[in-house]
Amino acid sequence: MSEVVEIQLEWKYTPENYFEDSIIIKEEAFELKISNGISLAKIEPSFFYQHPEIKENLTSLIESRFYAVQLMSHQDFTLNKPSRSDLRKDGTKNVFLEVEPIVLKCQ
Repeated sequence: MSEVVEIQLEWKYTPENYFEDSIIIKEEAFELKISNGISLAKIEPSFFYQHPEIKENLTSLIESRFYAVQLMSHQDFTLNKPSRSDLRKDGTKNVFLEVEPIVLKCQ
């Protein structure tokens, strides 16, 4: 199996035009772009593994941008939980599924 070269976390949101312009945040180990209904973080694998809290930290960062706009516009939004994909050197991709708990009661 080939080496992972990039980890991507993706949050989908509505409405797609919630922000007037794209938001790009670049740090040493990741780049986050919020635009057209998708927030996409591209993360260096070693940083991702060394900082397991990165998913929660990025989610908080994204939410803070939404709440700032909501404060001014009074417009509601939805923000899904992130999905994860690992991009490999050979061009393949691993997609991770996270299942939400469910309680089903039948009578």
